[in-house]
Amino acid sequence: GAATAPGADAAAPDSALPTLDLTVLRQLVGGDETAVRELVDAFAESSPAQVAALAAALGAGDRAQVASLAHRLKSAARSVGALALGDLCALIEADAREPRARALQHWAGSLESAFDAVLDHMRTRQGV
Repeated sequence: GAATAPGADAAAPDSALPTLDLTVLRQLVGGDETAVRELVDAFAESSPAQVAALAAALGAGDRAQVASLAHRLKSAARSVGALALGDLCALIEADAREPRARALQHWAGSLESAFDAVLDHMRTRQGV
């Protein structure tokens, strides 16, 4: 399968990145824990629809839509400190913008796993 293709590992996100690093968000809001909580809650509420739309676009092979949605989710993820998800979205976006790239459907499983991990961390650390 695609996982055993030469160079497949080169497209994998950096596993050393944290699933969720709220330090990023705390710096953005000047350490205001209420604001951190509100922004984490907002991400947890709005991002499932974004991920679902991205997954659907991946399944349909719609490169333009994938690139647009991955770009938006990348920015949102990185802003709340979901760094690994943000980097995965960056890879998906780059792949979607490369017309000779392989089919996009292979990203769906990684996207779902990374997103689920972020939500689990948010629930555990913030009580979302």
